[in-house]
Amino acid sequence: MECTQGEHLIDNHAKNIHIKLINPIYHFYLNFLEFVLPIFTNLNLEFQSQKPKIHQIYNKMSAVYRTLLDCYIKPDYLKKHDICEIQYRNSIHYLPNDQIYLGGKCMTDLSNNIIKNNEKDVCINNCLNFYIEGAHQFYKRFPFNSSYIKLLKALSFLDPNNISNIVSIAPAATHFELILNMDLNDLDREWRLLINSVEDYNNETVAFWKTVKNMKKGDDSENRLETETLSGMLNIKNILNFQKKSCYNFEINEEMFID
Repeated sequence: MECTQGEHLIDNHAKNIHIKLINPIYHFYLNFLEFVLPIFTNLNLEFQSQKPKIHQIYNKMSAVYRTLLDCYIKPDYLKKHDICEIQYRNSIHYLPNDQIYLGGKCMTDLSNNIIKNNEKDVCINNCLNFYIEGAHQFYKRFPFNSSYIKLLKALSFLDPNNISNIVSIAPAATHFELILNMDLNDLDREWRLLINSVEDYNNETVAFWKTVKNMKKGDDSENRLETETLSGMLNIKNILNFQKKSCYNFEINEEMFID
């Protein structure tokens, strides 16, 4: 008897679930969640990567954030404002309900009038509230106007594909200047030499910076000539200081010649 009652309860639960799943409104919401949730979960996977991703995080975060805002914020407003200035909870900047993007399946449902007209606005507003809360929670975790998030943006120079487009790494280095006792001019001079020394920026990040490390040590590499030239310049500078001479009158001896 107990077994029969248990089976009856399971059957009733299954029927209720089935009834709700075939309800166009519930189906609409499931299609919406199927579209929007991967926007967040895919970013979360980036933080679980075993490969270095810190130099890519800012671009990933800003892309996800803008993708979310694109769905309900007017495009003209988004284009005119920096990402940290966007008022994502100000209804003045929201798209009209019929222009809010809810994913391919939901847009098809709306165009096919799967949902009754008197229920459409309720469904769209519920999805809009999800977007707003999602943007709010996202910004709480990644405040784009904070110094820490701006530092992540400055670390984009670590990506070999960005090197030729970055004229200075001082914006990133200033955060470590006192801790590492660095001279920003010396650092940027080395950086600009690197830009003009490396011919292939297509290496994977870790492999590329290993190559740079070897260059600094003077190991064999395709850019060894530039590295040795720099090393020679530093040696000459030391000799000039030791002899208290200028480049016009310093003395050359046999010990300076190396096979």
